Amino acid sequence: MERFVHFLIVEPDTSKHSHLRKILSLSGAILLFVENLEEAKWELTRKEIGIVLLNPELRESRKQIKKLKESDKGNRAFFLAMLADENLADIHQILREGFTDYLFFSFDTNTIKAKLKVYKSLFQKDQRIGHLLTNIFPEQVLEDLNSYGKYSPRRVDKGVVVFTDFVDFSKLSKDLQPIEIVRRLEQYFSKFDEIINRYQLEKIKTIGDAYMAIAGVTESYDQPILRASLAALEIREWIKNENLILRSQKKSPWEIRIGIHAGPLVAGILGSNKMSFDVWGDTVNLAARSEEVSWPGQITITEEVAKNIKKYFDLEHRGALEIKKRGGEENMYFLLNLKDQYCLYQEGLSPSAELREMCGLPRMDFNSMRNDILSQLEGQLSSDLHYHNVEHTIGVEKAAIRLAKLEGLSQDEINILLTAVLYHDSGFLFQYEHNEPLGIKLAKTNLPKYGYSEEQIKMVCQIIDSTSRVDKVSTLLEKIMTDADHDYFGRAEYHLIANRLRSELQHHGQEFSDEEWLIFQLDYLEKTHVYFTPSAISIRLPAKKKRINELKRKLQNLRENK
Repeated sequence: MERFVHFLIVEPDTSKHSHLRKILSLSGAILLFVENLEEAKWELTRKEIGIVLLNPELRESRKQIKKLKESDKGNRAFFLAMLADENLADIHQILREGFTDYLFFSFDTNTIKAKLKVYKSLFQKDQRIGHLLTNIFPEQVLEDLNSYGKYSPRRVDKGVVVFTDFVDFSKLSKDLQPIEIVRRLEQYFSKFDEIINRYQLEKIKTIGDAYMAIAGVTESYDQPILRASLAALEIREWIKNENLILRSQKKSPWEIRIGIHAGPLVAGILGSNKMSFDVWGDTVNLAARSEEVSWPGQITITEEVAKNIKKYFDLEHRGALEIKKRGGEENMYFLLNLKDQYCLYQEGLSPSAELREMCGLPRMDFNSMRNDILSQLEGQLSSDLHYHNVEHTIGVEKAAIRLAKLEGLSQDEINILLTAVLYHDSGFLFQYEHNEPLGIKLAKTNLPKYGYSEEQIKMVCQIIDSTSRVDKVSTLLEKIMTDADHDYFGRAEYHLIANRLRSELQHHGQEFSDEEWLIFQLDYLEKTHVYFTPSAISIRLPAKKKRINELKRKLQNLRENK
């Protein structure tokens, strides 16, 4: 996805758009045309734009370029002026007004594209650097570093610290090759990252087999102690499931210990060259100690954590345990499970919609929904579905995520879209023909228990319905759904996937000769299918045209050899 960059062209004269598209078309560029600055502001706010091209002869663009830059979502776009001729006075003026650079349309097309290619490359480098920094520092720290050039140490009255480590890790690692140890840790820590991100915690660091995260320090979401406890519970359960798989494979399980404490701490940055963000204080020491004295497969919490979550969780009092180095004792508890009334399905693990909302999280439990519907599809779809199978659903999901990010969807919109993706072929569980209404019915039945509202379910059903009425696709989410469903038309593995569809259709009574199959594909690709989103048009349409030409050559050769 990072290979593609949005180019935003502000030109009120729509008759020029076609000509500009020819001049500005560049490999990896997604061209977006708008007619005024209000539309430009909307695009800049919603999407990560790499290059903005404006006509400085438009008086409003010269007056409001500062406001345009403030609208820039990523704050990294390059603003280029489109000039008709080489007028030095104009050049000096537009540079003073805030333009990054300029293009002369008296230059030949290759020169213009060469210049745009340079800025495209610069923007992609900025993206990579930005992505790297967000993996190193919390968002608030980066904002301070960008604004003030430093991040001053800060005291937090009630921060939350979570520690995990693996029991007898040194002993376990003796029986494994170093590469296997690294792979296993990478797998586990990547899952931990996913979980703490969903609960809006912040990962601090890993030290060997230990993992440290915080809450209520670098973000302002509600209920940091409750969020940390929910994240710890999910980590524990995921490790339990992984260990069941390892035991079934006759492999040694990795048991985990988890500890949580909440209290005052100081957050800051260490170093001037290789800087690192960290937290200090007695709270960190107590969290580390609670993890150290925890039992395999258990979460140990301190008195401070327990009094804040006892309404929601079943706890087991462990008594007062000694605190090494610092001295003294601390009352500690095992965190067992969520109480039934705060669970999604009274299984003690998944938080209810109300509890999630209390924490400032989305009401819908997208992750549980996804796991359940994929398990249902994998276990119950007919083996005769060579095309409409779980692999297809996951492929459409990946394409939808890519397009959704390029089209600037919010996380809530992405969750709605992906829910529709995961259910769009679920009707095949019941019948082959006219299955979309059955998938919609299943979504209406299942989604309420995951915390989806009536309005969200309605949106999901409309998106699913759009896959059977392509001629009436209207909303952006419907367009992305349709484009993702046909993403493979513009991929190199098109013929492999198309042959799976042919095999599936033949099994259900629709036979094709080789010539009929080529005609069937060409008829759909040329006369029926269209890509809707600018992203899909830029990413997949060129390769789709190549597929069409390949099919035409195959059809011609087939007919000539008859």
